[in-house]
Amino acid sequence: MKRGIVLVVIFVIASQVADARIRRVYYSTPQTSQSVQKPQAYEPAPREGAAWDALSAEEQAFVIGLDAYRAKLGLPQLELVEQLVNDCRRWSRHLERTGRFYHGSPQENIALGHEEGELTLRQWRNSSGHDMKLRNRNDVVFGIGNCGRHWTYRATTSLENYTPGTVVKED
Repeated sequence: MKRGIVLVVIFVIASQVADARIRRVYYSTPQTSQSVQKPQAYEPAPREGAAWDALSAEEQAFVIGLDAYRAKLGLPQLELVEQLVNDCRRWSRHLERTGRFYHGSPQENIALGHEEGELTLRQWRNSSGHDMKLRNRNDVVFGIGNCGRHWTYRATTSLENYTPGTVVKED
């Protein structure tokens, strides 16, 4: 009988000690979940200028979707740069002509599959690595270009940091 009581007392004491340790660890640990403010969405500015005017309707649809996506995340609108647009189009044409599919620059997303800009944007948003490029808060300038079902998106922190990658000669 005494042995049973002793075991119960030991169990109760051990439970209380364990409970006290858990409470001490739980309550003495600094809170790791700080209140994170949700980024403020904004209305993107309307696009204008030579680079914008030179885009096809599907390329413009892509840019409108990208602007809305970044605005929803509280990220700044990127500057559309004609040089990057031309490089993207040239690379997409090269991929279309050669039937190949490979990267020409480390600063790009490439896609094959859709002729529509909105669907291409969705395709990249559903791919974590491509989506990360679309959401890069350090990028400032970008270009987009498509040829058929081939798309190229290039973005960088500045034109000075832009490397065109593989140079494709026009026919």
